[in-house]
Amino acid sequence: MATNLAAISYESVGLLQKLSLRYLDDELGITHGAPDGEEIIVNDESKITDAAMHVAEQLNQLYQTFARRVSEGIRSRTNATGIYAHAMAVIMMATDEELSQGISAKAVHTAAHSRQSRIQFSNLKAVLSKFPELQVDSEGRGLVISYDSQGEMESVVDRQLLLYRRFATVRWPWEELIAEVSDKDGAFD
Repeated sequence: MATNLAAISYESVGLLQKLSLRYLDDELGITHGAPDGEEIIVNDESKITDAAMHVAEQLNQLYQTFARRVSEGIRSRTNATGIYAHAMAVIMMATDEELSQGISAKAVHTAAHSRQSRIQFSNLKAVLSKFPELQVDSEGRGLVISYDSQGEMESVVDRQLLLYRRFATVRWPWEELIAEVSDKDGAFD
């Protein structure tokens, strides 16, 4: 039980606490300790998924704002190429391990290039380096994924994203943006 909660907390103590409280208080109804001499058995695996889905739902605002910021960055650019959307689609399809350890810009390029053959590696690296300014608000809050230009690696900064994308029921806007940009005259030129 504790192993499952720890695994979906992605090494985030705050997320583990949030999940544990939701699991015990709301899903199992355990709000107090057991009376003296009694034992409370906690072994309902299905309630862990319920707790995780509820926490993911609570994170909708945060990650939809993240998605909107990146999307607005894509949409506000004249002669948009769709490279931002393809890069985000590839990054968000990476494994938890890849996002935690870092996914190379070359791996992102290979996958993005297979989606749209006109995406060039040098342009992709430039786009990845602009991701922070698209995510962060005027007060410096909101960084979810980060790009290390020295090591050419993209990685998750906010580990809650891993739980969110696993349990969220809301779709990301990347494919819609790709279709929208692809339909424009001169797209990807």
